[in-house]
Amino acid sequence: MSNNEFRKGDKVCWSSHGGEADGEVIKKVTSDTEAAGRTVRAFPADGRSPGPDGV
Repeated sequence: MSNNEFRKGDKVCWSSHGGEADGEVIKKVTSDTEAAGRTVRAFPADGRSPGPDGV
């Protein structure tokens, strides 16, 4: 995306422990939250969770 902002409904893909995953943006997560019984971590500034190298 040209402005680096994801919006609800955007199609996305990412690397996962099981290979590549894809999905659709539902909402922006900017703080730790629970999803599917697991804690999901996010960076408050941009809503993305850190990758395996912390980036």
